[in-house]
Amino acid sequence: MGNTWYFVEKNDKAGPIDDTTLEKYIRDKKLGEKSYVWKKGFEDWKRIEDVAELDKYFNETPISPMDNFDEVPFFEEENQTAGLKESLDVSDYLELEDTNKIKKVNTSATVEDKSMGINWNQISHDAQIFTIKVGMDRGAEENEYGPFSLNMLKKLFDENRVNAKTFIFTPGMTDWIFLADLPIFSKIFQMVPPVIEEIDRRVGSRRPFVAKMFFHNNAKLFEGICRDISVGGLQVLVSKSPVKVGEIISLNVHPENSEYSFVASAKVVRLLNGGQGFSLIFKNLSDEATRAINNYLERI
Repeated sequence: MGNTWYFVEKNDKAGPIDDTTLEKYIRDKKLGEKSYVWKKGFEDWKRIEDVAELDKYFNETPISPMDNFDEVPFFEEENQTAGLKESLDVSDYLELEDTNKIKKVNTSATVEDKSMGINWNQISHDAQIFTIKVGMDRGAEENEYGPFSLNMLKKLFDENRVNAKTFIFTPGMTDWIFLADLPIFSKIFQMVPPVIEEIDRRVGSRRPFVAKMFFHNNAKLFEGICRDISVGGLQVLVSKSPVKVGEIISLNVHPENSEYSFVASAKVVRLLNGGQGFSLIFKNLSDEATRAINNYLERI
């Protein structure tokens, strides 16, 4: 059975329409990538460009990493410091030479466990390997962006697009952590991280939906963050992947626990702006994989 879609036309809800009609509207440019659509399973309206299964109707080429950067929203003024205690400034930080004192400023017992094996001091500031999740940091719907480099994160922070409560993830970690808990926060942002209220630490976020992907005849392995997953396809946020539109890749997808894990083959149908990832449609998805995806979607 196909999907039933609704869309926004002149600020009003329109529809329902079926998959075929939606495709026609897109190809006839009645609906564009910035148009909003909704179907059962969506928490809210989504732009067409953010729905992976619709990317097959577009074929964009990457432009620059800053296009993805510019998608990260600014904070509303009233949400800038919610849930944060006042931080020390740089001069205060320079006086905190005792490691134990620094730890007392912002304690998080589980951060080490979530980032085991990462040598933070050897990460290049230009390496685009960090995915962020906004939403909890500003009382809004959760969305993932990236991957970004440390230099780009600094710019996002300075421009008030992210704050200490923004979630961050990079391959090698087991879960999202607050930006404030980044082991090199003080080095990157030149300030002691603000203390996050305990009530905010108890509000968890669904673990990253991670995919391991083999490209080019299974010769090279990449790892990225999935978003907008459905039984039709998904988007993967991964920096500088060597894929081309039309290429078939193999995926091993493993979200928060093995209950939802699955393997699949998929076709690349679109490269995201800035070389920040790509969109896939599944090829001959198995019954087991279909069940895993549907079970996952029912839980979110």
